[in-house]
Amino acid sequence: MSWVNILLNPKNAGKAYNAYKSVQPLSKIKGSKSVSDVKNQAAVSKLKAAGFNVTQNLKKTAKELNKVNETLKKSKNILDK
Repeated sequence: MSWVNILLNPKNAGKAYNAYKSVQPLSKIKGSKSVSDVKNQAAVSKLKAAGFNVTQNLKKTAKELNKVNETLKKSKNILDK
């Protein structure tokens, strides 16, 4: 019901008020999420992303350390000869 209809026909104003009153503030509509649910989900995904970044950095560091280890072995073999 539009506001124009309410102004033209005041008898129906109560029906419109009850329609708008039926959805209470801070109530959850079926299928929707509350603000705290969305914030919790965002925090969890942020932690997962941070964990993924840490594991990727560790893999890169391990790869670089293996390269350094191989280089040191080669230089040791050259010096031992």
